[in-house]
Amino acid sequence: MATDGAAAARPRLLLRREVAARARLGWVSACGRGLRLGPGLGQRPGDPQLLEAAGSDVTHWFDPQTGHSPPWWGDPQLEVGRLTAAPRRLRLCNTLTGQEQVIEACGEQAGGLVQRALPWNAHAGGYAWRCGGAPLHPDQPSPDPHPDGSPPTVLLYFTDDFIEQ
Repeated sequence: MATDGAAAARPRLLLRREVAARARLGWVSACGRGLRLGPGLGQRPGDPQLLEAAGSDVTHWFDPQTGHSPPWWGDPQLEVGRLTAAPRRLRLCNTLTGQEQVIEACGEQAGGLVQRALPWNAHAGGYAWRCGGAPLHPDQPSPDPHPDGSPPTVLLYFTDDFIEQ
């Protein structure tokens, strides 16, 4: 799936569970940002708190009024993305095979659906997507959940223009 320059300029959106899953790589979240501390941990051998905090949220380390924080906080090279404010679950149904999978997506992120579906279906970009009977382009933001909180069902229909991902 090709990305234009505007899409590439948008910050990456992350789910909290994605930060937690990368604890061994030294990822943490703080004040709505995902940070990768891994490369610099060796340069900070006297700070065992950083190693212990991997995979967790460290917002409580910062003054809520001033946002002051340890010196590493301001390093833009550590930032790997912004945390989503609108995590959404979607039920994907492959109409060709009948397989179903519930995935989690970032509600405000356009263009993230195919990437979130790839671990389940490596060729998700080669399908036509429909939700509620209407076409759903994978570059659109995720659909809203049902009023009862259940995830909307997204039907994936196989198309002839198979895309290698």
